[in-house]
Amino acid sequence: MQQNPGDIYHEDVTPDLVKRSRRYTSERRKRSSRQRNDTKKKTPPPIKSTARSSRRRRSSTGMRSSVGTLLLWGVIGLVLAAYLAFLGHAYLQRKAKVQKATGAVTGPVDAVADASEATPVPDAFINVAMITDLSQQEQRVRQEVDLSLTMLSDDSPAKALARLIALYENFPDDLEVKITLARAYIAQKNYPEAVLLLYDTLKATPGNQEARIMLADILLEQNQYQEALAITTWVLDTNPYSIPANSIAADAYLAMDKPSWSIPFLRRIIAQDRENFSALNRIAKAYADMGEYQKAVLEFTRMMDMNVADSVTYCNLAICYAQQMKADKAVIILDQAANMYGYSFVRSWLEQKEFDPIRDTPPFKTFAARQKLAQKKAPPAAPETDQ
Repeated sequence: MQQNPGDIYHEDVTPDLVKRSRRYTSERRKRSSRQRNDTKKKTPPPIKSTARSSRRRRSSTGMRSSVGTLLLWGVIGLVLAAYLAFLGHAYLQRKAKVQKATGAVTGPVDAVADASEATPVPDAFINVAMITDLSQQEQRVRQEVDLSLTMLSDDSPAKALARLIALYENFPDDLEVKITLARAYIAQKNYPEAVLLLYDTLKATPGNQEARIMLADILLEQNQYQEALAITTWVLDTNPYSIPANSIAADAYLAMDKPSWSIPFLRRIIAQDRENFSALNRIAKAYADMGEYQKAVLEFTRMMDMNVADSVTYCNLAICYAQQMKADKAVIILDQAANMYGYSFVRSWLEQKEFDPIRDTPPFKTFAARQKLAQKKAPPAAPETDQ
């Protein structure tokens, strides 16, 4: 059959054409098969899912945390069990002690239970009769102490000492008895016995300030100034405004010729008691000993305003003016004292060396001459006669 040249979609089918077509088809299938095989070889292995591995990790972590929690609670449980066991053991020990104590007083528990039907069980811890006896005994002791203090104030230290010694033999641990007995020994100038009692008191009660002050006062009396200062420092550490302790410390420094060191202690006393005549007198003398006569004059003048009848203040004030070469003012003070106490009383003052700075001044000479004249005019003293 003749092919139409313009028909590109048709051609004659011949056996050769069929063979070629089949061969082409077979080769193409082989190529496709080889390509598929090559593709399979080149394809990477599939990625494994991470969800399962993460679940495994979470499960292992959870197991570890659970184990740690269990261990923690286990330790807490053991500690709690040990604490409860300790409390139980302590309770049993206390119970055993109580049973032992009650058994010693009231007998065994079974015996008390059997006897309780016939007679009431006495209370092992509260004994009204015993408490009443103790209260009455305490009252008797306080009455004896008060009576002894009254005797001491009435200048009967020997009688007070005898009563207190007997009281101390019966009640050696009573602190008030010890303190009062020490006071009686001090009144009798028996300082060694007083010191022993005070040391014994301070061993039992180191904070007893009354015993400390009494001991410091004894040491000051015995010229043991450093020891007295040590005791007063002990008191002032806890009570810096203690008037007795400050007074003892000031006296100790004055006795040691350290007047400037005494002034702070005297100032503490005056700050609490502005009319403390003894403290004012000592601080004025301290200023005078330091050569600060103007300050001393102020203090002595203040004292004269408080107590115009104190003769020592007149003498000290006149000396302060004399040391400042103020003869007129010194003579005025001496004249006031002579009018109050008499010239014979003042005459002994004029012989003191403290008046040497003004002894040759006209005012002082005039006063001394007038004093001698008054002495001549004075009537002679009546002779003493035997009764």
